[in-house]
Amino acid sequence: MIMMMLCIFRTVLTNCFCCIHLNLSIQKLLNKYRDEFLCFNDDIQGTGATTLAGVLGALRAKNEDVTSLGNQRILIAGAGSAGIGVATVLRDAMMEQGHSEEDAKNTFFVVDEKGYVLLFYNKAIVLN
Repeated sequence: MIMMMLCIFRTVLTNCFCCIHLNLSIQKLLNKYRDEFLCFNDDIQGTGATTLAGVLGALRAKNEDVTSLGNQRILIAGAGSAGIGVATVLRDAMMEQGHSEEDAKNTFFVVDEKGYVLLFYNKAIVLN
């Protein structure tokens, strides 16, 4: 089904924007096809972009510079696609501000229904 859809986008709908919303490994699809198709997932990228805007607005409301994003400690409640999308967008913003990937990753604390989760890209390790 995915391959048929992508074939249609490649041949018929050449200037079309694709919002992928399937119960599959969406992040893998986005990573695989990001250079071939204009594609987007609202759970991952939409929630991340909206959260980044809110966090930067909160920093301004506190009279802090938005470049202090990497100095914050961030708790993400939920390690699903939206939570990981938020972490990814915030991490990327920190890196654009000059923080290393390692420093950016160390600002996050992620919890799910089982407790504290460590994130190493697409691998989640639950600590007991």
